[in-house]
Amino acid sequence: MVYYMYSRATKGGGALVKTTKGGGATTATSSAGGGVSTSTASGGGSSQTSSSGGGTQSTTSTRNFAQLNLLSGIPEGLSSAHVHEVQIPGDRFNHSHDISIASHTHTVNIPSHTHNFNVPNHSHDVSIPNHHHEIELPDHSHDIDHGIYKLDRLPTAVKIKVDGNVIPHTATSGENIDLVPYLAKDSENKILRGWHTVEILPNDLGRIAAQLNVQFFLQSRGKYTL
Repeated sequence: MVYYMYSRATKGGGALVKTTKGGGATTATSSAGGGVSTSTASGGGSSQTSSSGGGTQSTTSTRNFAQLNLLSGIPEGLSSAHVHEVQIPGDRFNHSHDISIASHTHTVNIPSHTHNFNVPNHSHDVSIPNHHHEIELPDHSHDIDHGIYKLDRLPTAVKIKVDGNVIPHTATSGENIDLVPYLAKDSENKILRGWHTVEILPNDLGRIAAQLNVQFFLQSRGKYTL
């Protein structure tokens, strides 16, 4: 039951074809790839801030004592020595300081350096929505390749039907298969007159070589004889 072809390819025209609108899904990548990575040793340089921020700032005018007492010492060698005590109220020491900060800049020097960053094991979810693809096939033709080509596979089973009745034979070869029991019959179990069909259906492409032997019985009717 080897299948032979006598030509290959046919001529056709172009078209705009759309695929079906399926395929959307959320996919997670594998959870590998974690580790400690070091960046390259670049990025160093000198940076300068803008020249804003100057101004005048006053301190607070608080004090920590109520009164200051000053006492003089006793001079040595004087018989009439005495001391003097001077009391200064604490209010006299209330004061503040004005600090004036001029507009200025700061220069920040960042040397060449690296950063270590730890990437743990992780995965990424990739969401692909429902979509379709348009495939444009330009107008074209295929030349017919004439020849005899033998298919590289064979059918493995066949179905034989006689007047629609399936016979219990599925092998790809056989001899003297009796088809009479499967012919269409009337209510008296007599074979119907007229056309009968025999179908041989392989389960794959194949060339069928079959021989059908038909036996007829003739009976004369009326006054005629054979």
